Amino acid sequence: MRVSWASHQGATLGDVNPLTTMLRSLGNDGARANAQVALKAREREDWLVQGLARRLERTAPAASVTAPAAANSAVA
Repeated sequence: MRVSWASHQGATLGDVNPLTTMLRSLGNDGARANAQVALKAREREDWLVQGLARRLERTAPAASVTAPAAANSAVA
């Protein structure tokens, strides 16, 4: 028995291939999973960059103070 209902595009549900429907749903889930993995990776990269920036901010004043002293000792 074939049951079909008209959709807004004129096609019937009986005309929809169940395999195609399943593959499309897997494709969407796969794309969503890939996007989530990429988002998590980007969040981790942002976290690492922020940590490195804080480390540089803490060491930058010390490096700028010792740099002129090193330059003066090289001249003498």
